[in-house]
Amino acid sequence: MDTKLDGLASQGAQIQDHETRLRSLEQRRWPLQTVSIVAGAIGAGTGLFALLGR
Repeated sequence: MDTKLDGLASQGAQIQDHETRLRSLEQRRWPLQTVSIVAGAIGAGTGLFALLGR
């Protein structure tokens, strides 16, 4: 039983490291989504302006 508990303790550190790596990847993803949303809004605004400007 002691061996199993020691194994769980070492896995806890690995799980925490995994969480840290996932969070860093998710933080890098947000700027790309923001840029794509802004670019889409600008494109839609330009299209609407061209359509109504005729």
